[in-house]
Amino acid sequence: MKPIKKLWYPKPVVSILRATFGVFLKKYYNIEFIDPENIKKFKEPFVIIANHVNFWDPFFISDYLTQEIHYITSDNIFRDPIFKYFMKLFGSIPKSKFIPDTQTIRLAIKTVEKGASVGLFPEANRSWDGNNLSIVSSTGKLVKMLGLTLIGAKIKGAYLSLPRWAEKKRKGKVIIEFSTILKKEEVRSLSYEQINEVIKKWIKHSDDEFEEKNKYKYIGKDLAHFLEQVLYVCPNCKSLVSIYSENDFVKCKNCDLNLRYNEYSQFEGMNLNKDLNTVSKWNSWQIKYSFDFIKDLFSKNLENDHIILSDPEIAKIHVGYRYNKTNFLIEGYVRLKKGYFEICSKNDDKILYSFEISKMEGINVQNKEVLEFYYDNKLYRVLYENKRSSTYKWMILLLIIKKFLLIEQDFENKVSKINIDTMFAEII
Repeated sequence: MKPIKKLWYPKPVVSILRATFGVFLKKYYNIEFIDPENIKKFKEPFVIIANHVNFWDPFFISDYLTQEIHYITSDNIFRDPIFKYFMKLFGSIPKSKFIPDTQTIRLAIKTVEKGASVGLFPEANRSWDGNNLSIVSSTGKLVKMLGLTLIGAKIKGAYLSLPRWAEKKRKGKVIIEFSTILKKEEVRSLSYEQINEVIKKWIKHSDDEFEEKNKYKYIGKDLAHFLEQVLYVCPNCKSLVSIYSENDFVKCKNCDLNLRYNEYSQFEGMNLNKDLNTVSKWNSWQIKYSFDFIKDLFSKNLENDHIILSDPEIAKIHVGYRYNKTNFLIEGYVRLKKGYFEICSKNDDKILYSFEISKMEGINVQNKEVLEFYYDNKLYRVLYENKRSSTYKWMILLLIIKKFLLIEQDFENKVSKINIDTMFAEII
């Protein structure tokens, strides 16, 4: 696909969609907009940021704000011809995740030069558990480069209404609050590092805390369905890849764990660890457990060929580059070693592809089922046939291992100096 040089934005079409699909979304998700500054009436262009918790986040915001906003969007969406057409129709700016992309900057500058606004999600990824992810470090640079007033839209309850891992929506409550974060004079006077710090403080949000305070019910069917996409360690027996969901329940294949996920987005049951009664608490615990598990392996000075985890489920591997269409490469099962990420034959265990983890870049999960990474300037996508299989576990484990590989030399002296919380922030 050729680089995008011109951004569309047919205002009549957008107005019609806002009056139809926008009205539907507001009612369907029970959205309340709070705008004490009347940002909806702002005449000058601005940069608007938001926490990213739901697939429909940009549509929620644009349903309320009537200004022309061009959102920076994952280039993954542009690989599908139908989505590509609509993304171009609404002037979306493609961005490759977690790798430099100069085209994104050029298009954002063109957007501002024509008097339109730019929308972006500093976390560059949807939350898996309703808590914030780390913001991309280049966010402050882009905001400062554009030099516009920085507006914020804090989205509350949208994760609980449709968690990233879930199959079905819940009927609940979504609140979106708009506010000015920095005036353009402040943006231009601050360093990009200072802007990043302001954004980190402003964007902080937890849907757990939102629910604890308001006690909204999020009602639906099969509330726990597909939770194994995000929860991959059993808190009872510490087994990996043993969690499975069934209707409203989460169970473990290797022990008696049996918990119900209720309308308040909390777990309940006889063998419940009360410190892990929400998805975000469980997820935080399993990331630390994964970290300690990998740390212990590295402390034993094992060879890079040491097998850490295999998943018998068959995955399809595609290859491409950025927002170009990807092509099927091969299929097999995934195996993780201390130094390598491998695709193996399902018939004879032959290694079909082997990637040095230290050289893998842009490791992330697209949507909820596709692991992506760049290797030797090519984009690889790992997609399971079984939708219950977790690509999230591979992302977390790969990011942790890569960190340790980078400090493996003189390990004993350096590992003790690592701030675990900081490392977690970089990982998730």
